[in-house]
Amino acid sequence: MELFLLVISIVILIFIGAEVFSLLLALSGRMVKPGSSNDDADTKESSGTEAVSKDDAATTDAAAADNDVISIDDTEPADDNKIRDDQKATDDRNSGDVKTSEDTVSDEVTVDSSDEAEDGPVLPDNDLVCETCGHVMKWYEMIPLISYIALRGRCRMCGDKIPVRDFCAEILGGALFVLLFFRFGADVLLKSNVHFTKILDITAAMDIYRALGVLLLIAFFSLLFLVSAVDIRKMVIPDVLSILMLVLGIASIFIYKDVSWKEHLIGLVCISLPMLIIALVIPGAFGGGDIKLMAGIGLFLGWKLVLVAMFFAILTGGIWAIVLLAGKKADRKGHFAFGPFLCFGAALSAFCGYELLTLYLSFARGFFL
Repeated sequence: MELFLLVISIVILIFIGAEVFSLLLALSGRMVKPGSSNDDADTKESSGTEAVSKDDAATTDAAAADNDVISIDDTEPADDNKIRDDQKATDDRNSGDVKTSEDTVSDEVTVDSSDEAEDGPVLPDNDLVCETCGHVMKWYEMIPLISYIALRGRCRMCGDKIPVRDFCAEILGGALFVLLFFRFGADVLLKSNVHFTKILDITAAMDIYRALGVLLLIAFFSLLFLVSAVDIRKMVIPDVLSILMLVLGIASIFIYKDVSWKEHLIGLVCISLPMLIIALVIPGAFGGGDIKLMAGIGLFLGWKLVLVAMFFAILTGGIWAIVLLAGKKADRKGHFAFGPFLCFGAALSAFCGYELLTLYLSFARGFFL
């Protein structure tokens, strides 16, 4: 019985986690796309208006020309050939050989639509689509993990490769959901050593308080993933994501009782404030999005765990900088997205930061004393 519940729980958590992270990855792609459709529409509308104005002017000029012909005919004897040419031109205008304003506007719209077609397929805003051919994915093409394997990583319509990052995101989401559930399912204390609880013990101890604690941690890790995906693609952390992190931090004060409200508030400023001062002294040292993000993370974790998060962020970010310099992919004045390293440090600290801190303090006491 326990084995059956364990397998069912793992399968459900993997599928939910994979689907959530897949949607978050798609959301990150939409957040970095520039919105230019309204501008294009305004440009088309103004172009059409301009064309109509030109046609109206042309019609007015033609009418004026007719009046001139009539006035000339009244004052001077007209040549028979000239009279016939003028009469033919008037008949042509009346018969519709000359384009009207509606025809000109139609031509303008047609040209604009052909220009858009050359830029690539128009992708719908509310569907998951193939980035190459614009094929709207069916439900059976979006089953987490299974669809990618069944399609062999290629679009069913055009055969182009589906980015492997999508599959990796699904694996990461499924693994994180399983780890978080069995790590915090029966114990939602941030200040605890890593231990995994049996499924029967989790179900027996589960209540509203523990369920909220697990869901809050899942939301925290999911937001860290979304921030990393957006920052990697755009080198910017949107303010709305920093605000959501602050909201999660406020909620954590009432959920995680092992971290006092004073620790939460100190965590709000103990990293973000020094980062702000450094950014003011050394322009470009840290981005404003990184500073606001660490304020929210510090409020969520408390000052002890946010120090651990910052340590691992600097450590992994420094290693990445060395790799870039060694590979000559950047110079000493170059910049790279630091948000993913901050998110990695925060995720590691939330999962096992207190245990890492305990091990470090034990090592430090044995080494210095």
